[in-house]
This record gives sequence, structure tokens and C-alpha cells, in this order.
Amino acid sequence: AGGAPRPVFVQADEAGLSVLPEGVPHAVPTAWDRYPGSDPSEPTVVGLVRSILEGEHEYGTLVLDTVNRLELLLWRWICKIGQVDSIEMFGGGYGKGYTRALEEVNRLIDMLHGLKSRRGMHWIAISHQVTKTAKDATQDDYERAMMQLNEKAAGAWEGAVDTIIYAQPEIQTFDHINKDQKGERRKVEITGRTIAVVKPGRGIAAGSRDLVKSPMILSWPEYETQARRGADLRKAVYAKRAALTTEEQAQLDGRLAAAGFSYEAHEIEIGK
Repeated sequence: AGGAPRPVFVQADEAGLSVLPEGVPHAVPTAWDRYPGSDPSEPTVVGLVRSILEGEHEYGTLVLDTVNRLELLLWRWICKIGQVDSIEMFGGGYGKGYTRALEEVNRLIDMLHGLKSRRGMHWIAISHQVTKTAKDATQDDYERAMMQLNEKAAGAWEGAVDTIIYAQPEIQTFDHINKDQKGERRKVEITGRTIAVVKPGRGIAAGSRDLVKSPMILSWPEYETQARRGADLRKAVYAKRAALTTEEQAQLDGRLAAAGFSYEAHEIEIGK
């Protein structure tokens, strides 16, 4: 995120200040929004984002670090305005607190979309992960790494972005080192490198509307370069497709689908 164009950080997770590049503009919000009796000078999430949306500045990217910390500020705000001790008690319970929270998340997302459409800015949302059991009607349940958020809020964030990157420590696996009654054991070593996984997988939340390679290095310039190349490649494939017969188009679509509509599959089509 620090490598994105002219970034400004809404640094809700103060632990991130220790690794924030020196000189990068940032603000630490202490509340989600105003509430009765709050200090007018208190920096809030909504106030900071609104000032970036409407104010004069030269920022190119807004970074939210982290959205799971923002969610904590949001829940505290809901408790304040509802005069309750727990979000589950808001409005008499029955999930009304979480419904109110989702409304606020979508309000923030609308402002972020405004940054892109009105100001031409990028925005990046960072989240920690949590492993949960995923229910699937077509197959057995499985463990999935997801954003460390309320499930409905996580769905709103995932649906709002162009690309979901799963930052994964690179692991090197060695052949089994011994056997015991529980079966084979393998030696695993973390290399220290981080991989940016963009392709969706059974156990991770990832994906992109842009045509980018996966995995790639965890780098904004690399992502931006890949997305630009991917856009050119997609246009070239669609231009080729327009000149084909219906039967030939169906064959092309079948080849792309079989390869997961990957960057490499598009490259192959242009080379044919």
C-alpha cells in the first residue's frame, strides 16, 4: 500500500505505525463518526474519508489499515448512539446492531467509490484474516481463510473491490521425513517471501476483475503493470473474437473457461 501512488493512510490499527514508511501522510481515527457528547475535534473514520473526498489535496490513494479495526470502532459507535453495552443489544437485539453496522459499511463504501469516480483516486483496504468453516451445498464443508470481519460486512467489502489479494507466506515443502502411526509427516519451511495470490481458491478469498497473473509479487507497481497489460490483452482477444464464426467463438470461450480465463490463456489465444 505504501508503494501506491501518493498514499494517505487512515491508520486505525496503530500497530501499523511502526512499519509505515517515514513521511507518508496518515491519521489515526479514534471513533467511527460523531455521536452525542463527542469531542468535535476527535478524528473519525467518516470525517477523515469525507475530507479526502471533498477537500483540496494531491493524494492519489487512500489506504484503510485495517478494516477489522475500523469495524471495532464502528461497533463502539453503534453502542454509543444506541446507549447499549453490546452491539447485540442495539435496538432490542435480533441482529439489529449488525444490520445497522452493515448500513454504515455500505455508506463508507459509497464514499470510497466516489473517490474513484469523482477524484480519480485508488483505495486499498487491508484486513487480517481468520479461518472459518465454509458451507457449500455442492461439496463437503472446508476451512477457508477469510477477512476478520462480520460475515455480511466481509461480503460487502469483497463485492466492492476490483481485486482481492491474499498475501500468503511462501512455504517450501520437503519430502516426508519419517512415518508414524498417524501417517506420513512432511517438513515445511517458510522462505520469508510473501506471495500475492489473486486467483480464487477453495481455501482462500481472492479474485480480480482485472486480468492479472497469479501468483505475483506483493507490489503495487507490479499489480498496476499487470492490470494494464491485462486490459490490453483482453481487448486484443475480444477483437479477435469478433472476427470469428459463432462456432469458433464457442471454441475460444471453451478454451478460456477451461483455463480459468487466466492471463496466460489470453496470451495463448493472441499467439494462435
